[in-house]
Amino acid sequence: GNDLTFGKFFFAYLKSSQFSITTSGAVWGMIIYWSSYSVGRLICAITSVFIPVHIAIGILWIFGLVLAITWFIYVWVIDLSITSLFVLGAFTGFIFSPIFPLSFAFINQRLNVNPFLVGLLLCGSAFGGMAFQKIAGIVLDIKANHFPSLLMTCVVLAIIFFAMAFIISSIHQRKLNSNKNSLPISDNKDISNKSEEERQMEAYLTKDEQDKN
Repeated sequence: GNDLTFGKFFFAYLKSSQFSITTSGAVWGMIIYWSSYSVGRLICAITSVFIPVHIAIGILWIFGLVLAITWFIYVWVIDLSITSLFVLGAFTGFIFSPIFPLSFAFINQRLNVNPFLVGLLLCGSAFGGMAFQKIAGIVLDIKANHFPSLLMTCVVLAIIFFAMAFIISSIHQRKLNSNKNSLPISDNKDISNKSEEERQMEAYLTKDEQDKN
């Protein structure tokens, strides 16, 4: 929920007293953010045809971490101007927008996705969005300049979770390939050529024949 939460926070941050931006100016800031958001997803949809999903996500998270550090430097060291605020907001939408669909694609490649799993993923995303919005709201009320620290923390946690998921899924995939290669060649051909229904029917007929004997 980082991308959706940031959009809500960005509007409130634009309207804060330290920038003196009108509502019309803040709306233009949001238009820039969501336009770059859409462009980011469009470019991702094209490039993901040529780049493996796990590599694309890894690159995006690296850029996301660099972006969060840039936010932190501009807020606490350089001092934000209206122009830099709009530019950083545009880059934030551009970088974070493809992460959610790419994460779905990554999970679909690594697991046998079913409706229950999709529901769990969507519930997890919704819960994360609610929690992040609650924390971001508290930060905004206390001191809005701490938001880059919160963004950087969330990005680092997401990178850690992605690395763990990638390592675990790679180990699991390697074990499956090892078990498949350990079978005789004829067994491998039989398994690959038979559908799930055929294997179930064969098991049922074998059991029925054993019961008759």
